[in-house]
Amino acid sequence: PSEVPVWFGSRLIGALALIAGALVIVGMFLPWAKGIPNLDAPAGTLSAAASGWALMTGSGDVENATEGYAILVFAGGIMLLLGAMWGFLDPQSKTAWTTALVGGATAVAGSAWGWVALNSYEFAGIDAAAVHISQRVGAYLTIAGGSVGVIASVIGRLGTTERL
Repeated sequence: PSEVPVWFGSRLIGALALIAGALVIVGMFLPWAKGIPNLDAPAGTLSAAASGWALMTGSGDVENATEGYAILVFAGGIMLLLGAMWGFLDPQSKTAWTTALVGGATAVAGSAWGWVALNSYEFAGIDAAAVHISQRVGAYLTIAGGSVGVIASVIGRLGTTERL
């Protein structure tokens, strides 16, 4: 009676993957970057921020249209969530874990692309060279959530006995 059921570990991995997917989706709605003009005047400086959602939809302080990397992160986060939920409910499904793995990898790829692209982003018509851009919590959450999702999905997939 002191033994832990076999499905218990797989369900924990599924729960971890679900949390990772939730981090990616929450990170989409939090600021990814903040741009502050490099002005010598201490008073009256303006700043602009962009969330993943604003980058995906082209709203708020975002001047350009939709950004492909934000769409990748959102799509990957949704796919990670769906695969993780499926893997939580059916831990022996390789297809579920593969879905979560592809979603997590897509979110990580989009986040990394966004990280590089945001370093030279142009906010509200201000030249990128005249703006100090720093990454914010949303960018960190999407990368961390996607990475944890990939790791959890690989562990979940390795623990299955189902054949494709």
